[in-house]
Amino acid sequence: PRCHPGTRIAVLQALDDWPQTRSAEDSNPSHILWLFGPDKVGKSAIAGSYAAAQAKKHRLAASFFFPPNSGSSTIEDENERLEKYLIPTIAFQMAFSIPELQPHIAQVIEKDPIIFHRSPETQVEQLITGPVLSLTTSPTFRVPRTIIIDGLDNCGDKDAQKHILAIIGDTASRLVGRIKFLIVSRPEDHLTTAFNLPALKSITHSMDLMDDVNVFNDLRVFLKDGFEQIRAARGIKTEPSWPEEQFIELIVFQSRGSFGYARIALDLSRRVQAINKVPFFFDLI
Repeated sequence: PRCHPGTRIAVLQALDDWPQTRSAEDSNPSHILWLFGPDKVGKSAIAGSYAAAQAKKHRLAASFFFPPNSGSSTIEDENERLEKYLIPTIAFQMAFSIPELQPHIAQVIEKDPIIFHRSPETQVEQLITGPVLSLTTSPTFRVPRTIIIDGLDNCGDKDAQKHILAIIGDTASRLVGRIKFLIVSRPEDHLTTAFNLPALKSITHSMDLMDDVNVFNDLRVFLKDGFEQIRAARGIKTEPSWPEEQFIELIVFQSRGSFGYARIALDLSRRVQAINKVPFFFDLI
């Protein structure tokens, strides 16, 4: 997913400025950024847009987007997915985004063919930390590369998620100046607690999407563009003010910062046959 054009500019700029951002302790640079917010505020879209921007600048090491939990899988299945696929996928992507790592990662796999069945700690050490540290004279890391993990709270149980965070914290501390991590999730209590532990707090900068004062302007842009598409699709030419500004403001107010709500509003508007019935329809909900 990507952000709608012209939206979330301030948030994306803040992410771009991240290397100069200090941690919660204000004494150390932040090697981890935790971007959090409730459901449907566009977290994954922001992560996707940032990943694309970083890739264009050759600063993206890897990205992993956990899909929303459909509820059809068990906790055991989710834990297995978390521990079985996360680290290997990141290592695989890093081998292509940073070609100098390829021989080092390949050597690990050749020497230990069952590396992908070992513990997450061992996988990170052998497939990521070791290879990165081996490039001691390479100019590759003149600017830190970013690893993005979106939707960590969607996979596994609380203990598994905290376990991965602990591994990330240790890895970030060892790869200072080379690798940084963007973690995107909901502000679940167990994750908040984990990020407040001294080891993580000292190297983490937290960004609450609900603090973004530009979100309502972004929603207006999103809604106006969406309604313009509806106008064009229906060939509406005699209603230059459709929908009225106050109707858009009503949706912005009711959305409370949720792009998911605004998207539903547009979807429902597309289904209402008579354009003059759209505001009336929303009065009912």
